[in-house]
Amino acid sequence: MCDFGVADGVLDKNPSQGVEAPRKPATEGFPPWAHQELEAFRARWKIGTTKRAAFELLHWTGLRIGDAVKIGPGHIDRRGVLVYSQSKVKKPAYIPWTAALPASVAECAPDRDFMHRALDALNIRQMAFLATTNGASRSEKWLGNMIREAAREAGVAKSAHGLRKSRGIALAEAGLSAHGIMSWLGHQTLKEAQHYTEEADRWRAVMGANEERTLQPDPRHVATTKK
Repeated sequence: MCDFGVADGVLDKNPSQGVEAPRKPATEGFPPWAHQELEAFRARWKIGTTKRAAFELLHWTGLRIGDAVKIGPGHIDRRGVLVYSQSKVKKPAYIPWTAALPASVAECAPDRDFMHRALDALNIRQMAFLATTNGASRSEKWLGNMIREAAREAGVAKSAHGLRKSRGIALAEAGLSAHGIMSWLGHQTLKEAQHYTEEADRWRAVMGANEERTLQPDPRHVATTKK
């Protein structure tokens, strides 16, 4: 606009030269769900509801909602691994579906059990796990809104994407390597996955090397359910 003013003879010079637009402060994005929030959602929405099934699917897999509405039994290979091409980056991700879990994340097994029980309870045999009973596909908007509204009813102010972050934190705190998290969540750079492992390492550092397996994570960030 100032350049136009100079060119039109309204301004003698451009007063905006050398002035930079203010930058938005960096943010952490969608916050992860705390342990208490996961349990509050489970208490409000029992197994057998679509809301609970969608929640457990997102929580175990760490899928983005755009992928979660598309995946189904056809994405599980003969080894029991869920393999899918991410719609955002067009690269594959690998999630243990029925395959044996890496020893480092065996403690996360109850989360996977919750997911299988919740999906089985829907008894939907369609191309996608979250399809309607007559096979109609769901939309990304539907899933995002449903989780947010269901969470609000459970007294939780969190999003579907926060469940993806919770999975990354849970895997890191359990001891999965950055490369393992990268494969699971489909990150394209090691730096993205190292964000999770570095934070978990800081907790281990202040608690001592001998306390690694009995680490009690920050309650704001715990993402697993232990029995």
